[in-house]
Amino acid sequence: MVYRKSQKDLKDNLENIPMIPQEVRDLFQVSLLYEQEPTDKNFKAMHSKVVQMCAEDIKTSARLFLEMLQHANLVERNHRVRRWREYKRGDRSIKSNSLTIQDCFKDLQSKGFSPEQIRASLLRQNTELVFTAHPTQAARRSVINKHARISELLELHDRSKLLTPLQKKELLGELQENLLGIWRTNPVRRHKPSPEDEARYGLSVVEDTLWHALPDHYHTVDNALMGIGQPPLPVDCCLLTIGSWMGGDRDGNPYVTAKLTKRVFVCVFTYIDICMYIHTYVYIYNIYIHTYIIYIYIYKHVCVITHVYICTLENAF
Repeated sequence: MVYRKSQKDLKDNLENIPMIPQEVRDLFQVSLLYEQEPTDKNFKAMHSKVVQMCAEDIKTSARLFLEMLQHANLVERNHRVRRWREYKRGDRSIKSNSLTIQDCFKDLQSKGFSPEQIRASLLRQNTELVFTAHPTQAARRSVINKHARISELLELHDRSKLLTPLQKKELLGELQENLLGIWRTNPVRRHKPSPEDEARYGLSVVEDTLWHALPDHYHTVDNALMGIGQPPLPVDCCLLTIGSWMGGDRDGNPYVTAKLTKRVFVCVFTYIDICMYIHTYVYIYNIYIHTYIIYIYIYKHVCVITHVYICTLENAF
């Protein structure tokens, strides 16, 4: 748990969290006792505490325990990634139900499939990931960004042996700042997001995650293929396809119209244009190609494709 130092230390560590009533702190202490000794006596003590609390204190307690569960999920996810990396480094003492792509290829070869058959079958595979915006899964982007930063800090803490004492202190300080920032942020938006807002939130997932994760996945597959003596994937290979319902689902949603779908479509492709423009410039700069014409040609090519899609959409409506 983030809020105490060890299983034996049941000291109240909520003093740095503002606006915590004393009744909530008492309930927190009883819950820690129940965690260490899950007996009927401790459970009844928690129940009696809750019954005596007012509605506002119950709301604060629910928010506190919700944040604790979310932080526990972040820590658990970081631990799974840590164990997964140890497994990929060759530590077979770690039991993992998930196999690497290399393990899958080895298993297929042991069952009589040749490397050529494996690659040919892989080229025929396609998985489509479809985004949707369900109200129960809504989360504010500011909170999501803080959770991502906490994950980065936890990963950096795993390499704390390489850090100086000052760097460790600053790392823990930034971790506390993000935890406090999450607590001070209203988890509920003041205004209901429109379908266009939901589509923009979905684009943030593409920017923050998929834009980097998909190329990494393709590189992993290429390395696994080269490990069995096969050439990497061709440039036009498409193992993964991205789709989205956001801004285009008109099944019972009166706010999603043809006009809104068109705006979302233009927004998506404009966003892709910007990402392609920025990353193409970075790639060309990194490999020291000073031929500016290539850069302009690639960008114009992307813009032409986008213009064709937009014109097609306009004709459709």
